[in-house]
Amino acid sequence: MDTLVALIQASTSVAELHEELKKAEVGVIQNPSSRGSLAPALAQLDPAAHSLGYAFLLSEALKHKPVPRELVELASDFLRRCDAPQARLAPAQVGAVSKHFCSACIEQGNALLAVEPLGAALEKMRGAPGEATAVHMHFYKACLKAKCYRAALGALEQPVLDVATTDGLKPYDLVVMLYYGGRLRLGMRQYDEALAQFTLCFAASQQGLTAALVEAYRSLVLTSLIANGELAPLPKYSGGNIQRTVRQHAIPYNEIATAYAAHDAEALAKALSANKDVLVRHNNFGLVKQVQQSLARRNIKRLAQTFLTLSLDDVATKTHLEGGRQRAEQLMLQMIEDREIFARIDQRTMMVKFEDDPEQYDDARTVESLHSKMQATFEVNRKVQTLADDISTSEQYISRSTSLGRPGRWTDADEGAMGEEEEMGA
Repeated sequence: MDTLVALIQASTSVAELHEELKKAEVGVIQNPSSRGSLAPALAQLDPAAHSLGYAFLLSEALKHKPVPRELVELASDFLRRCDAPQARLAPAQVGAVSKHFCSACIEQGNALLAVEPLGAALEKMRGAPGEATAVHMHFYKACLKAKCYRAALGALEQPVLDVATTDGLKPYDLVVMLYYGGRLRLGMRQYDEALAQFTLCFAASQQGLTAALVEAYRSLVLTSLIANGELAPLPKYSGGNIQRTVRQHAIPYNEIATAYAAHDAEALAKALSANKDVLVRHNNFGLVKQVQQSLARRNIKRLAQTFLTLSLDDVATKTHLEGGRQRAEQLMLQMIEDREIFARIDQRTMMVKFEDDPEQYDDARTVESLHSKMQATFEVNRKVQTLADDISTSEQYISRSTSLGRPGRWTDADEGAMGEEEEMGA
C-alpha cells in the first residue's frame, strides 16, 4: 500500500496512473490484508490533487460496514473538492463513493449532510448537459430522504438525453433515477413533470418487470389522476406483457382510478379506507389524499359548467365533501384564487354565482407566453433531430440495421410494418 501511495503522489501522467491503479485494484486495493491500511493511505493524499487515486482507495474503504464517521467526512470532502477531469476517469469508483456515502448518511439519520456534496459531484461528473451519471440516482435519493426537493431542481430541469456509458450505469439504475426524479417533482407539486418522469421509466426499462417499475406505475396512476383527471395509458413500447403484469401489482390503485373516473367521491373514500394499510406501506397515502382533493376540485369544476348559482350546502352535498358548507367555501376560495374557477360567494345568503373567465387573452403577456412555448417546441424539435442524426450515423446502429436488413433511417415501410405488428398483437 505504501508503494501505491508513493506512486499516486509522484505520478505526473494521469492516464498512466489510471492504468496502474486498474492493475493494483484487485491485487492491492481490494486485498483483505490492505483493509486496515486504507484510511492511513487516504490521510496521506489530497482529494483535489490526487483525485484519481483517492477515488480508488475511498470507494474500497467505504464498502465495509459500519462506515466510521471519519470516512463519511472524508467522502464529503472528496465529493466537494475532487478534480473533475480526474474524477471522470474513474466514474465507477466515484459512483461507488456516492452510493456508500449516501447510504451512510441516511443510516446515521442525517440525509441532509449528503445533499450538497453529491450535488457538487454530479456537476463535475456530467460531461455535457443532459447526460445521466452514476451520481444522479444517489443525489436524488438523498434529496428525497432529506425532504430537500428543490435542491434537485437544477438537475431535474436538464432533460436526460444521453447516458454516460463508462459509468457502468445499467438500465435498472436509470429507471430508479427517473422514479426518484418523479417523486421529487411530486414533492414540489409539479404533477405534469412528475408524470413525464414516471412514463420515461417504461422507456428506460430493458429488464422486464422490476420493483422500480412497479413503484413507478403506482405513482403514475395517482399522478395522472391529479394532473389529467384520468388514468394515462402506458406507452405502447412498454409491451403488452409488462402492461398486464404491472397492473396485477397495483390492484388498489386501479380501484382508486375506477372510482375517480366515475367522479364518485364516496367510492373513492371507500377504496382509500379499504386499502389504507397498503397505501401507507407504499408511502403513497399522502399522495392518495391529494387525489381525493383533486377529485373534489374537478367535481366543483363540473358544477361550474352546469349551474349558474348554487348554495354552498348544495356544493358540499353534490361533491360529497367532508366538512360540509365550511369546507366547500374554503375549497372554492382556494380555487378562485388559483383561477381554476370564476365565481362570487355571497356571504349573506351563502350562495355561489359562477361566472365566465374574464380574461380575453389578447394582451402582451399572452403573446409573450405563446412565443416562449413556441421557442421551447422548436428547441425540442432541434434536439430530437440532432439525436436522430447521431443515431442514424452511429456505427453500432448502422451495423444493427444492416444485419436486420433494414435501411439506416425510418421509412414509410417501417411505419406500415409497425402498424401490422400492432394489429397482430391486438
